Formats: sequence, C-alpha cells, structure tokens
Amino acid sequence: MRAALTPSAFRAAWDHLDLGAMPIVLHAPESIVEHAGPDPWLGKALHQLAFPTLALDVRLGIGSTSTRAMVVASGIRAVLTRDEVVIDEVGDMTAALVELVPETGLRAWFGAIAVNDNGRRHRIDAIVDEDITRQALKGRIDALLDTIRSKVSE
Repeated sequence: MRAALTPSAFRAAWDHLDLGAMPIVLHAPESIVEHAGPDPWLGKALHQLAFPTLALDVRLGIGSTSTRAMVVASGIRAVLTRDEVVIDEVGDMTAALVELVPETGLRAWFGAIAVNDNGRRHRIDAIVDEDITRQALKGRIDALLDTIRSKVSE
C-alpha cells in the first residue's frame, strides 16, 4: 500500500488520530485544514510510526531542498519533502533509507531508535559527510541498527 499526502493533510491525520508528539524527523507544521479521519491502512501506518519499537531515520539536505524519512521495523516508511509525505510499505529497513540518498556528495544524519520492554527509549545518531557507495552506506547503517539492538538488550 502507499499513500501520498500534503504535509498539512499528514499533520491533520496525525492530529485526528491523537497520536501525540510527532517524531522530529517527520515534523510537519500545525494544520489549519479540517480533515476526515484517514482510511484504516493509513491510520494503522501512522500508529506504527508514532509508537515504533525499532526505527531508523535519515535527514538529507539535497541542494535547496531537504528530505527526511523514517522507517519502522514493521515495514512502514514515511518520506517527508517540502511538498509531500509519502507513506509506503517496504521490506529491508536499511535498504529503504539507502535508496533515498544521492549517488555522490552525501551529507546525511542517520538515527536509530529502539524501545526496550520497559518502555525506555534509546537513540544513536551518525553523521555521514563523505563520498561513499550505497553498499558501504548500507553496511554502516546496518551496524548502527545492530548497535541500537544491543543497547536495548543490555
């Protein structure tokens, strides 16, 4: 499944579902749009983004625009640009982020989030500011994911 919304409609749906604080990487400004509740698939996807047990995120600056994205272990990814929020189903968490980065000239901030059984939230960040192949980048993000998983199990 896939849904594409304006940032305003995304915020309105989030608020309609009363999901609380929006992850900073997906933060969309307050909505002045009245919006009916989202369809069941989108509502479930937003709930998974609001309360992840394991997630990866990326903040990319590409020219005068930026792209922010978050993918959760359940296979939901949200990609926020200035004009649109696309929510879709993905397979591999790391690959879902790596495919968003440009081939060269990468400057990105990656993060990994995990919540342990007691509800304690852990976060690790990594900044990549170098030319790196997508395969090498995937390896670094996979290592970040392994690190956050080990922190949660401590």
